[in-house]
Order: sequence, then C-alpha cells, then structure tokens
Amino acid sequence: MVYVRNHRDILEDTLTYVKTPIIIVEGFRESHIGDVLLVASSIGEIEYFLTSGVKPLAVVFTGTEKPCVSSVRVIESRDLAELVNLVESRIIEHFLEQTPRLNCGKCNYRACRELIEAYVRGKAFWCPLTNKGVKLQVDDVEIPLNPFVKSILKSTIQGLVSVLKGVPVMWNKITITINREE
Repeated sequence: MVYVRNHRDILEDTLTYVKTPIIIVEGFRESHIGDVLLVASSIGEIEYFLTSGVKPLAVVFTGTEKPCVSSVRVIESRDLAELVNLVESRIIEHFLEQTPRLNCGKCNYRACRELIEAYVRGKAFWCPLTNKGVKLQVDDVEIPLNPFVKSILKSTIQGLVSVLKGVPVMWNKITITINREE
C-alpha cells in the first residue's frame, strides 16, 4: 500500500474492475498482482530485486553487460520476439484456464487451445460453452470463473436446492442473492 496525502492507493482493489489479462504498472513491488516482468539495467539491480523477495517471470535486461543469472529467465531488451512470445503464452494460458477444455468442436476449432490462440490474435469469438451454466456477479461486476469453480458451485447449489420442499423437479434457473449485512 502506498499512502500519499491521506490517500490510500490499493492496486489490487483497482484491478478487480479491469477485465484484461495484462496490466502494465510501474513500481508496486510489494503488490501481489500476478506475473512480474522486471526491467533492469544492471546486474546489481537484478540481484537487489531477487534478494528482496520479488519473483519475476523474467527479467528484461537493458544493460550492456551480459548477466549470468540462473534463477530467472533473462531476456535482452533487443530480443522483442522472445518477450512477445512470453507474454503471448501467458495470455493464452490465462484464457485457456477459463474454457471447459472439452475440445468439443462447437466453436469450429479442433481443440480449445486452437480457439484461444485464434481469439488472442483477434480471429475468433469466445468459446460458446464458457459462459453457460453458472454466472457470478458481485456488485453487478461479473467475476470470471474457471470450469472447475463453475462445476463446484453448480453441483453444490443444485444438490442443496434439490432437497428443499417446494422446488420443482424440472426447474430452469436458480437465482441466489446474498446481501452483505452492515
């Protein structure tokens, strides 16, 4: 947390309203917001961050000397293709986690990974099965759920509701509203 003129700036809270897998921020070393790409200009800077507890996905090195660090992947700043490939692979994995991974072909692709790769490149629409079944909204903001969490929520709620008196056997939709007590 950073305090400036009686203002509390909490990056993690702000990011809950942003619906994108990549956010670039400068600073916020103490925040735990996801993968870190460290940009460093010297070997000393890399060593400082590694000993301070920052665990970067990779280091983008802008210095002239060649760093020899075995505990983290080092990408030289002139090798943009490697950096782009790293970021793209993380985006694909992020979106792939949100698909059912059925490889059903309903999206006209042979596998969920093919769909996601096309989606990331702007050549496909989202998986037709992903948003079906279970939807979670908190204060009118939809919270993405991966297939495992959807399955747990759906089966738990269906099981609980099925034993209640007055619930029809052939229902179409269950709506639950939970209000936070003040």
